[in-house]
Amino acid sequence: MSEELYTSFVDWLQDKEYDYTTRVEKTIEDLEKYSEREKYFGDIKEALENLKKSVSHSKEQDLVTFKDEIKEALKDEIVSRYYYQNGVIEASLDQDPEIESALKVFADAEVYASYLTPVK
Repeated sequence: MSEELYTSFVDWLQDKEYDYTTRVEKTIEDLEKYSEREKYFGDIKEALENLKKSVSHSKEQDLVTFKDEIKEALKDEIVSRYYYQNGVIEASLDQDPEIESALKVFADAEVYASYLTPVK
């Protein structure tokens, strides 16, 4: 996904209402719920509030911080919509470390030959 396309996506989001909860925020919510159930909430309330403030997310900043992950997710979604399962598999191959390693071996005739030479 090009930078231009990603920028267009970010611009498109500007007037959209959306929200999400990060895994850390969900974990803090769970901790708060369980601490209330187990009667520890009063003891850790202030610490939980401080923790919530320190991990609260900014949607705009997250679009910058998690840009690579968002671009990858968008690419996968676009490919799956147009090319279905086979397209998703094919598109994922350019990120596969084993395939990258194999391509390096094929590109170096000496290394490739060393794999084909029996060990004495």
